[in-house]
Amino acid sequence: MRDAGNREDESLAVLDGDCGRMRDAGNREDESLGVLDGDCGRMRDAGSREDESLAVLDGDCGRMRDAGNREHVGLAVIDGDCGMMRDAGNREHVGLAVLDGDCGMMRDAGNREYVSLAVLDGDCGRMREAGVREDKSLAVLDGDCGRMRDAGGREDESLAVLDGDCGRMRDAGGRKDESLAVLDGDCGRMREAGDREDESLAVLDGDYGSMREAWGREDKSLAVLDGDCGRTKDAGGREHVSLAVLDGDCGRTKDAGGRESESLAVLDGDCGRMRDSGGREDESLAVLDGDCGRMRDSGDREVRV
Repeated sequence: MRDAGNREDESLAVLDGDCGRMRDAGNREDESLGVLDGDCGRMRDAGSREDESLAVLDGDCGRMRDAGNREHVGLAVIDGDCGMMRDAGNREHVGLAVLDGDCGMMRDAGNREYVSLAVLDGDCGRMREAGVREDKSLAVLDGDCGRMRDAGGREDESLAVLDGDCGRMRDAGGRKDESLAVLDGDCGRMREAGDREDESLAVLDGDYGSMREAWGREDKSLAVLDGDCGRTKDAGGREHVSLAVLDGDCGRTKDAGGRESESLAVLDGDCGRMRDSGGREDESLAVLDGDCGRMRDSGDREVRV
């Protein structure tokens, strides 16, 4: 892995599809280091372990092992088989999520007061949350019907349906400040519900990646994640938008608007070519591919591993 530009506060990660060997580069004091592989899900962190987010996302067993200080670590297991989640350390403020492709059974661990619980499955999309429901982000991402059922208090929840067929979104409860997104694999039609003033709207589809956002466009994070061409088109104010393309073919990123402080990433399954656009001074650039794991940075190449 080679980073680009300023290395003091960058998030460096290597996500490959084979062995998940991680090598960080540059300053290790405040970096988020993670290995997301498709085979064994072995995680090895590097540098200071005090405030790191460690996650293993694998497609086979989903065994998670964190490293270092466990007090404020966000631990997640995203696997395609069983989705068994085991956290480690202090459980008071941990975001626990199981994203599997089969059954979507979720089991949280520890204190359930402020836990974000989500089940993303490819079959039935049944969500079961656990613990207090007052301030939880509940989402169902399935590949078939995309029916969302939230649980508990609905006043300030982020509700999203990510399905592979029709992308029909139905929110539940109060709609004043909700982040509504439809991620589907066919047409990418987005329909939001409720107050549209401060919502983050995104369409992630697998065909052509056409994004349609709704209403106030001043401070929205707009992203298109598609499996074909990865063209991003933002809408409205482009000054502080985080634009990312995650595709399975070519991984071309094209940002829109002000490029000074944007996080640009390409996550593809074929070649992992990364091309950033705009100012490269403080950007977090990462390539997550499933084949070769080659990352090519743009800008300063002094630090090598």
